[in-house]
Formats: sequence, C-alpha cells, structure tokens
Amino acid sequence: MNQEETTNSALIATHLPKNFKKKDKINKSLLIRNYIANLNNPTKMKFWIKTLLSSLNALPQIMNTLDKIIELQASSVSFASNIYNSDKSTLKDIEKVIDLSERKNTILNIYLMTKDMLKGLSENDMILIEKRYVDGWSIDEISKEFEISHRTVFRKIDKIIENIHENCLKKHWSVRFIESQIQTEGWLKEKFTKLVSDYCKNINYKQESETTCLAIFDKTSYSKSSSELYEGNLG
Repeated sequence: MNQEETTNSALIATHLPKNFKKKDKINKSLLIRNYIANLNNPTKMKFWIKTLLSSLNALPQIMNTLDKIIELQASSVSFASNIYNSDKSTLKDIEKVIDLSERKNTILNIYLMTKDMLKGLSENDMILIEKRYVDGWSIDEISKEFEISHRTVFRKIDKIIENIHENCLKKHWSVRFIESQIQTEGWLKEKFTKLVSDYCKNINYKQESETTCLAIFDKTSYSKSSSELYEGNLG
C-alpha cells in the first residue's frame, strides 16, 4: 500500500467510535463524512481536482441551459411588460433572472478555474488526463489503448494529478479557495463525496456488506502484494 493509502486508511480507523467493534453495523454515510472532514489538505485537494476534471464536459452544457432559461424568463410577457412595476410577481421574476445569472457566473468561474488547472501539462499528459476524467475511460480501456500496464497507467495519472496539485499551490489555490468557488453547486459536492466513497470501497477491495471499508482496519490489508494494491487504486 502506498503511503497516502496507508495514511488515509489509518485516518478512517482513527475516527471510528471508541466503542466500535468490527461486528457492529455502522452508518456508511457517517463514516464517509467523518473521513472527508479529517482529510489532510493535499489529499482533499486531489479529490477536488478529480471531481472538477470529471465535471468539465458538463459545465458548458449547464451554462447553455441556464442561458436558455434566462432568455425565456426575461422575455416573458409578465417580465417585459411589468419591468418597472413593483408587484410581487414581477419582483419574483426579476429575482429569478438575477439568481440564474449569478449561478451561470459561478459555473463559468468553475469552468475557467478547472481549465486553468491544466495549463502547463504536456500534450501526452493532457491526453491521458482527458481520457481518464473528462471522457470517463476506465483504467483497462486506457491500458489497452496505449498498450501499457495498469500499474503504469496508475502511476502516470497519479503523477499528473500531483503536477496539477502543484500548479494549484503555485496559484495559491487552497482547498478553502476551491470550495468557495463551488459555493452552492450541491451536485459537485455530491460528486466529490461519491468519489471519496468509491475510493474507500476500492481500498476495501469491493467487499459488499454494510461494513464497507472495514477491511481497511484489518492489519492484514497491509500485507497484500503491491500489484493487488495498485488494482485497488482509483487512479
């Protein structure tokens, strides 16, 4: 197990209830929330980077949809004919347009920020990261396409994510900054949580039970071969 996985595994175990026993049932969502709350900043930033990259294609689509809704709302008869009136219905129409416009600006800022993260990557690194996160290719698909081993794919992707993380640090982009840009985009926060949850399940080697992630707490987990551990990596 690499150092980051070992640290994260120990961190999850640290935040279990003091009286917890492995045979007990646990609330998986609570476990994940506790894990996220106690992630160190570098690890949390990398999860956010992966979340934003995997959302890159959706952001322009959302902006286009918001543009259409704003246009329809602003050109409605009620809005156009009563723009200077102060009745409640007209004010609500105006507020809707303002809220939608602000949300579009938020999405635009997230999109530009994510694109900016990728600046400085080599052409080959850009292709690999786009295949993995933007286009959603699996590790197996990438391995076959580029005729490299799974382990090599994991290592290359980990290195690229590390480079992106370093680029963010050079721009003084902290986890707090990233989360401030996300603002009220709950769907991105849900994607982030899902990514962390999947990561925990993969560390657990896909054990399917109400005690998902509990194998992380077994000392025997650390004795698995490096090849098995790479297979458990999310990339």
